[in-house]
Amino acid sequence: MRRSSLNTVGVVKLRRTTEVAAYLPHAQGALSGLTLRNRRRSNRRFQRCGADLADAVNLSLRAAAMGRTAYSVRSLFFGFRPRGNILSNRFREYFSCDYRRARERFLSAAKDAGAMLQIFDNAALGPDGLAVHTDLALLGDVQASALLLVNTGTHGVEGFCGSAAVIGWLREEAANLPSNVRVVLVHAINPHGFAWVRRVTEDNVDLNRNFLQHGGVYPSKPEYAKLHQALVPAQWSDPDLANSDTVLEAYAKEHGDYALQCAVTGGQYDHADGLFFGGRAPGWSNRTFQCILDAHVVRPRRMVFLDMHTGLGPYGQASLLGSVAPRMQPWLGARQADANRLRPLPGKSSNSASGGRSLSAPLTGTIGSAARRAGAGAEMTSLTVEFGTYPVRPVLRALQADNWLHVHGDPDSDLGRNIKAEIKERLYPDDDDWREMVWIRSRQLLRNAVNGLAA
Repeated sequence: MRRSSLNTVGVVKLRRTTEVAAYLPHAQGALSGLTLRNRRRSNRRFQRCGADLADAVNLSLRAAAMGRTAYSVRSLFFGFRPRGNILSNRFREYFSCDYRRARERFLSAAKDAGAMLQIFDNAALGPDGLAVHTDLALLGDVQASALLLVNTGTHGVEGFCGSAAVIGWLREEAANLPSNVRVVLVHAINPHGFAWVRRVTEDNVDLNRNFLQHGGVYPSKPEYAKLHQALVPAQWSDPDLANSDTVLEAYAKEHGDYALQCAVTGGQYDHADGLFFGGRAPGWSNRTFQCILDAHVVRPRRMVFLDMHTGLGPYGQASLLGSVAPRMQPWLGARQADANRLRPLPGKSSNSASGGRSLSAPLTGTIGSAARRAGAGAEMTSLTVEFGTYPVRPVLRALQADNWLHVHGDPDSDLGRNIKAEIKERLYPDDDDWREMVWIRSRQLLRNAVNGLAA
């Protein structure tokens, strides 16, 4: 297994064992409290699997924060190595190395599952000079009373994770779809970002800030404006990066780390060459998603929207940010809160460990807001699913480097290739343990969403 490392100017990959140090108290507490009797009891419960799989897996997720492999943790604490379809090694087949392979696997899985396909062609080209596409897989009765809409690739490079989730679901779960549930899977809503290993679209727009009312007065982001020059240096050199770090550290010292995260990542509409630019018009991906909503969200009585992301939260764990309808609470709500770290949408109350703050900064123009408007008449559950990778600062540095590369640099240079490797690692770790944890939780979430809608 490759462990990428980037030692070029200003972008240095930290060791995962160092970066997850913040999560060690939770893992150590869980491990130290497990007696021999509890291990045997947990072993029986884990073998039964079913609805209790989340309880068993949650321990291995926390233990993985200590840098242990998933199998060694399970062998140590549950006394066996899972067999059969509980934790099949097939999960590796669902994760892809690039956009082309991911698309091929998605289309193949969709056809094998008997899904109808719909393809949207983006006029922009990928780095290989070929066209890129958003693909839909449609399953179930169009008249079904319940709808599951799963979206992937909102942030381009994060689409590797969402792609694997829906490919795996098509391979392992689609055959069990209840008759009263319709499923719409969106593969790579931002195909240009996916293909180019970028978070943004072909217009340098953060798609998850682009779904607001265009043509009027755009939100003012004065805090971002204070930091823009430091975030987008003219040169990717040691002095420029040192200056950037000084400015950001000073802001964090005065206002706090969360305030810095909000100022930088909340979305801004005045600096087209900057980070988290929301755009001044609906982009291709925005218009395509609106077409998907118009065609396939047709007055369902119940609806679940899942938008798959990576980057925020503890390594390998799923954090849910959004709102859950009362009917779906047993499936995606309070029962799942500990394992999934359920967080509310900005502005709603929270009893989370973060003191009422979401993992994410308050955002404007999200893709989830468009889905909620389309499903306004339904009993609506809308969740952003965040699979944690690395802490905020190194992820931000990778995004900063990629933005500089496409504004001032050369993607075909050695530095450009190193920067691309770094942003891919930060948002899609080259680690089988991480991918296995992602697959376990994404399969559970999609299965629970379907079962909850069907109940």
